Amino acid sequence: MVGHASLLIQAGGVNILTDPVWSNRASPVAFAGPRRVTAPGIRLKDLPSIDVILVSHNHYDHLDISTLRHLHAQHAARFRRPGTKGRIA
Repeated sequence: MVGHASLLIQAGGVNILTDPVWSNRASPVAFAGPRRVTAPGIRLKDLPSIDVILVSHNHYDHLDISTLRHLHAQHAARFRRPGTKGRIA
């Protein structure tokens, strides 16, 4: 368990990250919105290579654009959301 809805699932040599949120606030802006209560279970820079990123829905506590941008730049992961056949990023 990484955080509220963020999970790192490692199975069969594949690393899957769900609803990644590493920001200090669940908000579209850095100065407002609810603050993180506890630190993520793993630092963003300590993540293994991520193969797939699942985003369940578009609430700020599940869809952190800043984190997704970082993951997109650092990992060759496929971005997926339920009910789609194609990539979302």
